Amino acid sequence: MGKIFLQMPCLSESKIYTDRQIHEDLFDKKSDYRYLESSIQTFADINRDVFDFAGIRVEVSGSGKSISIKFITSGYVGAIPVRMPYDGVSRKDIQILPRFENKKDGYAELFKILDKIDYSDELEYMNNRYLNSPFQLKPPIFNEAMEYIKLFEEAYRYRWRKFENIKEPLKKPSSGTDWNEYAKNSYDPKKRLEYPSRRNVLSTNHKEWQELVYVLNLACEVLNDQAVPVDIRVGYQRYLNTVIYNVRNIKPEPTQEIIIHAKDPDCIKRLKRQAEIIIHKNSTTCAAWRMDMSKIFERYAQYLLKKSTEELAGREYNNPKIHARGDRMRWGLKYLEPDMVSVISNGIVFADAKYKAHLYSYDSDSELLKETFRSDLHQIVAYCAFEPADNKKGMLFYPAPEFKKYETLFETPLSSANVRIFLCGIPFCDEKEEETVMKLKDIMS
Repeated sequence: MGKIFLQMPCLSESKIYTDRQIHEDLFDKKSDYRYLESSIQTFADINRDVFDFAGIRVEVSGSGKSISIKFITSGYVGAIPVRMPYDGVSRKDIQILPRFENKKDGYAELFKILDKIDYSDELEYMNNRYLNSPFQLKPPIFNEAMEYIKLFEEAYRYRWRKFENIKEPLKKPSSGTDWNEYAKNSYDPKKRLEYPSRRNVLSTNHKEWQELVYVLNLACEVLNDQAVPVDIRVGYQRYLNTVIYNVRNIKPEPTQEIIIHAKDPDCIKRLKRQAEIIIHKNSTTCAAWRMDMSKIFERYAQYLLKKSTEELAGREYNNPKIHARGDRMRWGLKYLEPDMVSVISNGIVFADAKYKAHLYSYDSDSELLKETFRSDLHQIVAYCAFEPADNKKGMLFYPAPEFKKYETLFETPLSSANVRIFLCGIPFCDEKEEETVMKLKDIMS
């Protein structure tokens, strides 16, 4: 009996499990087959919190011996534990993988993109639920090491100083003179004018910074490990050498606990929180975790559009707010917020990124796809309404295996105004970045 309940990519559906497969494969023949329908309902109820956390929808069809179940994932990736209906105990885990078409290590590809777009708020944990296979399913630690090194460089520039109580001999007495020690040594004429004293010195070489340098060395060991993808390891080598060189005169202080003080600067608090993750990287426990791929895809689309706009000598704005004035109900909107707006020489382009599987289901006639696309289309057309020109451009970005472009012109018989909408499939892949930027420029220019 394995500990993996289910393993599948995000934005997908699992196979349909029949009654026998549910009983034998999912529930390990331990639930009562006569009351399988009741067991499935119990299973869905006791795992509702983790399914909501991971964005997993459970669909049950039929009844009796015709009952079946399937799982539908959303835009989250991660891992969660699931409780079994026969005893209510968490015994297996579900893993949701990134969806990439190039068949490479999905997490390696994902974290290369995260490093490129400088996005650090991706991991969320469910601290009251722990995985059964933490070594297999915990998020790759090299991502945490990369984040620690970035935070460490920010903290180094802050030049964090604290008072250190140091002991040193002085040439004259002071309030910190240790007279007992002076009495022991004053018999020696050579030491009679040396007063052993303690004094407070404001220094960057204090104990807490030495502990953080120790964690820096641990993070470097993680990134130099052979298990880290070669391109990430090699790409970070010069960066690592620079950071280590900056603290070459700091003696690392080994520690197993990092204490966060309320008075610590914000950059130091963030660094210390990340240091705790690095220190406990070999922990045998790991909480359920997830990453919202829709936020990452939006940030990646912003990154691509920014490059395209800059090469066209334009200006790009991320998440600008279009404020509402006048009468507004409690449930009314205070502002509209497009993902991206690019201002170039021949006009304005409004763009919105949606991490949905529409372009993976191009030939589907699903009503759900129609309704969600209609909502997305109305949204981008509404943004285009703020461009006074008659001819307007809007762009909708969806993930796709290859770059795709579908152009639609919406015209009204009431006036000469029209809206040109481009539905663009963006390959969520580091290797195809330059090609994507070039094709986006062609659309915008």
